[in-house]
Parts: sequence; C-alpha cells; structure tokens
Amino acid sequence: MTREFSLPGFDMNRGGPLRLIDEMALGLLITDLEDRILYVNRSCCKMFGYAEHDLLGQDAKVLLFNDDEEVRRMQRHTRRHLAGLADSYVLRLVHRRGYTVWVRVFGTVLYDDEGEPIGTMGILQDITRQREIESTLQQRNQELSDLAAFHRDLGLQSTVDEVATTAVQGLLTIIPADLVILWQHQGSALVPLKVEAVRNDIQITAFGTVQIGECLCGLAAQKRRPLYSTNLYDDERCTRQDCIQVELSAKAAMPLLVGDELLGVISIGSFSERDFQLQEDFLLAASGEVALALHRAEQLQTEQRLRRRAQVMQHVATIIGSSLELDAVLDNILTQLEIIIPYDSASISLYEGDYARMIACRGFAHPENLIGRTFYANSYFENTVRQTKRPIIVPDATSDPRFQNWGSEYSIRGWLLTPLLVRGNVIGCLSIDSQVPDYFKPHHV
Repeated sequence: MTREFSLPGFDMNRGGPLRLIDEMALGLLITDLEDRILYVNRSCCKMFGYAEHDLLGQDAKVLLFNDDEEVRRMQRHTRRHLAGLADSYVLRLVHRRGYTVWVRVFGTVLYDDEGEPIGTMGILQDITRQREIESTLQQRNQELSDLAAFHRDLGLQSTVDEVATTAVQGLLTIIPADLVILWQHQGSALVPLKVEAVRNDIQITAFGTVQIGECLCGLAAQKRRPLYSTNLYDDERCTRQDCIQVELSAKAAMPLLVGDELLGVISIGSFSERDFQLQEDFLLAASGEVALALHRAEQLQTEQRLRRRAQVMQHVATIIGSSLELDAVLDNILTQLEIIIPYDSASISLYEGDYARMIACRGFAHPENLIGRTFYANSYFENTVRQTKRPIIVPDATSDPRFQNWGSEYSIRGWLLTPLLVRGNVIGCLSIDSQVPDYFKPHHV
C-alpha cells in the first residue's frame, strides 16, 4: 500500500515555498517507491509536453520511458539512492509527441518522519540540445577521419580501374549506403565503370549507358550539380528503370568535376526512402576526392600511353629500316602494337576489289591457314573505312546485323578497323579485335 505523500515542511499546494520550486528552470519529479508520479513542477511538465494532471498518479516507467534498458538504468540508480548514495546520471526519455528528451538526473531518496523511505526525488536538467551538439561534433569528427582515410586510400591507386574500385568500396562503407556506382564520362554519355552493393546479386550489367541529360545521373552531369531523390518510383526525372529494377528507392547523383572538366558521376543509392541531401557537405567532399584521384590516374595513364607509343614507334621505325623481309616486318609491327593496345587478335590485309587478302596476323589458332587467303570485304564497315579514309570502332561486331564474319570460328566483339593509306588511297586495313564488347576507345584510334 502506498503511503500518503507529503514533503515535510512544505504545503503541497502551489503556494508558499513550493512556488519557487515550481518556477525554477530545472524540472522536479517526485515518485513513490512504485514509480507513481506524486509531484511535478511546471518545468518538468514543459520538458515532456504534458499538463500536470496528465502526469500525477501515472507510472513514470510507462509514461516517460520507451526503452527497457533505460528503465533498468533508472532502477539501478534508485537502488544506489536507497543504499544512501546520491549521484547523477543521464536518461533517454520520451516527449509526449514521441521524440527523445535527454535529461541529466540528480536523484535522492525521500524519507518520512520515522526515517522510512517513501519515494524518490529527481531534479531534471534537459540536455537534449547539448547532446545534439555533441552528436553533431562527433559525426563531423568521424566524417573528417573517414575523409582523411579515403583520401589516403585513393592516393595509393595509380590506374582509373584501381581508383574506381577503391572509390565505390570506400563510399559504401563510410556513407553508409546500399549501392554505389561510378559512371565514367565518355563522349555524350555516362558508362558504368564500377558497381559495389550490399547485395551480391547486383552486377554492373544491370546498368546500361546513360546519355548526358537523361535520368537523374545524366541530369546531374548536364547541370554540373548534385541531384537527390528520396523516392525514385515517384520521381519524374528518373526516366530509366535500371535503378528501380534492382529495388533502389532513394538516390544521390554527384557529378565528378575538376575545374570545368566532367569526369563522370558517382551515384549513391538506398533500398529504403532516405534523404541523402542531409549529408550533402560530406558527399561533396568525398566526390571531390574521387574526381581528383580519377583526374590524376587518367593523366598518369595518358603519360604512360604516350611514352609507350613513342617507344613502340621508334622500335617500328628501326624494324622497317633494318629488314627487307616483309613478313618479318609486319609480324614485328603487330607484336609492337600489342604493347600499346592489348588485343585478342590482329590482322593486316590488302584490298583486291571486293575482297581482302590477309598478309599478316596474330592471335589466331592456325595463322598458317590464313596468311595469303582472300575474304569478302565489301561489308558496311569496310566500305565506310574505304570511303571516309578514317578508322572506325565497332562496339560489338557479332551482335551487329551489318557485320559479315569472314571466319565463323572467330568471335569478334570489340573491333577497330584502320585504313592503310598510300598517297591518299586506301590499299588495305589494319584490324584489331577483342572478345570483349565495347573494348576499344577513341584514344586507341
């Protein structure tokens, strides 16, 4: 049975000395030994959003707590108070509207005239704002630490592929997110270069080339600024189904810029609704690190490519000037070419009307059966090269209905066809082939 509560020396009405307590900035909460609320001052009512009559007589454990661990924390301190120890501690309580109220409790036990404990008294200090500031500072410090580690990891990479892999894996960890894609800028399009996801079933093949100005990523590239979507299903800007098909719900598209140069786009996705714009400062800093690392890697690869090209051309010049054996010269040229552009197979042919006679080749299973043979060479692609006198890149020859394969046992996917010119006339072609679609790029030309 609960004892009738009274505070010795004070009238429990709102007049008298309790008026000072009622108007103080700190909250005052008195409960009996069964945690029923016996007294609250106005500051305590305001702290939790209740009127006084809504609190009196209520079980504090039920009304002000929504976490069993916090209840146990409060009960542990109550036992300390009953043992004669006064202390302070922090609790995470709940406002009437459902949001968290952090309070520091200065607690003690109340006794009757016979010295028997009859309840507890807590003076409550609202530290919610302080906790929010501390949490924000901790988050900023963690972000700075993450960015420093991210910068270091990217700086250790020397190729575009290495930078892309480090970028998507790192961002998936430090955001965190559910899916990260690095899109590389190529011409008027964005090509997916690397994908990292928390689900193993999502592969890079799930995403196709996006034109600049198309969908959220293409628009971010066109506008040169970040774009966000909290719900892709209802977003009219999201005109493609790639992201929706892998069940993405929210997304951020961050253009990768170095000065005015667009290198690509980083897209970050979540399977649940989320506002990535709340992390915009951090995302801008992280995407800036990726852009600089990509730019550095592209410059390094260009320098290496130019250096290899110069070395190869010098070697080719030496070969041409040191031998009268045409077969040996051509074979050496194809060997040197592979140093600059790794290929699966290559051939040199001379045109004879609608046909081409192969005079050198590498990468075929039985080259001795091909040298000297003639093949029909009047397809769309050969004619284009002969008429324009310019090289042509075929992304996927096997799947192109205009392609006529002269050797059905050889699967050509990526194809680069270059004319051989003598005094402005096309006398033949240099063909390099790959079994990988879309393998050859403009810099290979």
